[in-house]
Amino acid sequence: MSRIIIEKDVEIPMRDGCVLKADLYRPDGPEKLPVLLNRTPYDKSFPPITLNTLDVIRAARAGYNVVVQDCRGLFASQGTFRCFVDEACDGYDTIEFIARQPWADGKVGTFGASYMGATQWLAATQRPPSLKAMVPSITASDYHDGWVYQGGAFELFFSVSWLMITLGLSRLMRERAGNPKAAEELSAVMGSIDVMRERMEFAPLSEFPLFRTGAPYFFDWLAHPYYDDYWRAICIEEQHDKIDVPALNVGGWHDIFMGGTLRNYLGMRTRGASASARAGQRLLVGPWHHAVPFSSLVGQGASTNGARRWSGLRREPRCAATICTAAAKPTAPMATVRSRPKRRATSRRTRSSIIRSTRCGPRAGVCAAMPTHRWAGRSTRAWSSIEPTSWSIRASR
Repeated sequence: MSRIIIEKDVEIPMRDGCVLKADLYRPDGPEKLPVLLNRTPYDKSFPPITLNTLDVIRAARAGYNVVVQDCRGLFASQGTFRCFVDEACDGYDTIEFIARQPWADGKVGTFGASYMGATQWLAATQRPPSLKAMVPSITASDYHDGWVYQGGAFELFFSVSWLMITLGLSRLMRERAGNPKAAEELSAVMGSIDVMRERMEFAPLSEFPLFRTGAPYFFDWLAHPYYDDYWRAICIEEQHDKIDVPALNVGGWHDIFMGGTLRNYLGMRTRGASASARAGQRLLVGPWHHAVPFSSLVGQGASTNGARRWSGLRREPRCAATICTAAAKPTAPMATVRSRPKRRATSRRTRSSIIRSTRCGPRAGVCAAMPTHRWAGRSTRAWSSIEPTSWSIRASR
């Protein structure tokens, strides 16, 4: 068993002089190896980051250097955190810096779920030369409609709970010693967590009593209710034609960002910046919500096989997904659905025909039998409201 070296708080300079900190896990030896990068706002030393998304020790033993970095302004990294805004440039600078290190062979792959998927897509829009592949999981394609807003409505509970429990709280904990306003707001946030429902009734939102210090971008979101230049600058869908990297997109039928996962896959398949990027898109969808079991065989295989593929070690099918019964009714509100006539799968033969009908390929999009959901003027093929079974499909190469 190879010895693994762990280096804590490796300094990575950004173009503006800000220094972000990262932990490095690498095999002990002189060989230059590929690098797997995760950029997180949730603390690089937090076990769910270093174990569940991808077991960093296991990956290092498989022959990879693994870098896990705190995003700007959070935990060990310097600067001020601005949600989404700095991830493109910071991601580019980080990728190119680690690719030049003496233990790296110049190839970098990225991985991570949710916001850690956003850090991957945003960095990829800058086309860092050393980025060779990504594994973005359960993440969105548009941070306006599909993350902060939904069909024009502000995602109040999602936004408040997310900032209250994670991002806003992290900044206040970090700044409380030298900032009286941060200490005061920290006390208010901590006291609100157990009565969060009451906070949702506050009006007007423009005078919301929290986040002025811990997460001021909350009020930027409120100030931009419509899709404008603020959101356009960070929208992945608008920039698929700039992204020149293959990706393994991982999603769950019951995940809040399932639509974004599919739109990223389809958008890159049709509008990616190069033929290799378009042909290199892969999709894995399972019966999961916003907590893909990465520590399982499926989860670890998704990330490590994605890395092995861009390293030239493995070919993967274009699409894999759990099959769903065709008799289910969609439950998404305000959605009009055009689908095939209802029918119940009653035998192996019937289910096999459904599997064949959902074959994926270059001309088939994601799955031909998926109903079309129209939401806020967009057409999204999704099965998010259909109960999955244990059947799976594996498309031809």
